[in-house]
Amino acid sequence: MEDAREIGTGDIQAELDATLREYQENERKLDALTQEKQRLRERIQRLLRATGKACHNATLGDEQLLVSLKTRTDVQYDEERLRRKLGDRYHLILEPDVKKVRRHLGALRTALSPYLDRIGSPSRELVRKRILSGELAQGDFHGTFEKTEKTTLYVKKRPAGGTPDGAMPC
Repeated sequence: MEDAREIGTGDIQAELDATLREYQENERKLDALTQEKQRLRERIQRLLRATGKACHNATLGDEQLLVSLKTRTDVQYDEERLRRKLGDRYHLILEPDVKKVRRHLGALRTALSPYLDRIGSPSRELVRKRILSGELAQGDFHGTFEKTEKTTLYVKKRPAGGTPDGAMPC
């Protein structure tokens, strides 16, 4: 992989722009391929249904493919209506919903406290807070963690009507 030190200083901007153009073209191609793949999947599904079978084996060159249709039932309840209809019995059909727990986590923190040994993970913010307050010492954590840095590259399209020079704030 080329490093910025290996590219002449004046060439870095041109190389970056050229690479971004190539990236952008590949994004367009990928979008088109994704749409074409979806169109083909829909066509395969129609054809398979027309055979009246739930699966089909095909040998294409040296590859064997198994195509199968699986139908699953998705039920969406009108929770407020169901709650009113069942009244006190509503709790009999409930189980934890991770999305709702996440949404109401602040309010649930105290109630969940007795279970944190089983369902909790160390929080970087709480570690920092406890060290700063003196409740815990930095030494308490020596040898108990591995710190790695992860870099993520984000490539975004500029919204229409951006700045006059076309630049986006970094």
